[in-house]
Amino acid sequence: MEILAVNVGESDIAIESFVERHGLTFLVLKDKDQAVTEAYDNYPIPASLSIRMEKF
Repeated sequence: MEILAVNVGESDIAIESFVERHGLTFLVLKDKDQAVTEAYDNYPIPASLSIRMEKF
């Protein structure tokens, strides 16, 4: 299992500050154009999703 965060709408400085303040050790991605948000039917923010990845 891998944990990722997807940030929608915050500045790089705000994201970095949050990550540092909370000691996050997982990858935080930035969804600049909200493509990820739209791909998952515009879930309310914050949201936790479990996505099963099939191996090919």
